[in-house]
Amino acid sequence: MIATRKIREQQAAENRQVQALQRTLRLASLRYENGYSSFLEVLDAQRSLFSAELQQVQLQRARLGAIVDLYKALGGGWVPLCQFLFASSSGPIIELSIVAEDPFLIKGQPPLGRKIGSQPRA
Repeated sequence: MIATRKIREQQAAENRQVQALQRTLRLASLRYENGYSSFLEVLDAQRSLFSAELQQVQLQRARLGAIVDLYKALGGGWVPLCQFLFASSSGPIIELSIVAEDPFLIKGQPPLGRKIGSQPRA
């Protein structure tokens, strides 16, 4: 719980940083458009903003990981290998395998699954 709180505080600070860098980029663009500065200033502002946005995404990932860790610590169930079957009204049943070590990893062919009964491509 402490980890998620600290990450939330970091996210709030990073959000303020991103907002400030967005203003910086807007001002740098205006200065460039009006001939007061070179495009290098705009590129530098874009690079800084991208770096801050990347940090924002990394903090989001860390927060979600901390929530999962908290859930597991409180006794939440976690199945090592889950198989989900989805039936669509217009197509065949699709099988998706999700591995618990990486909940974002989906195995199968095509990337969102494979038709049950079909052979995987070699």
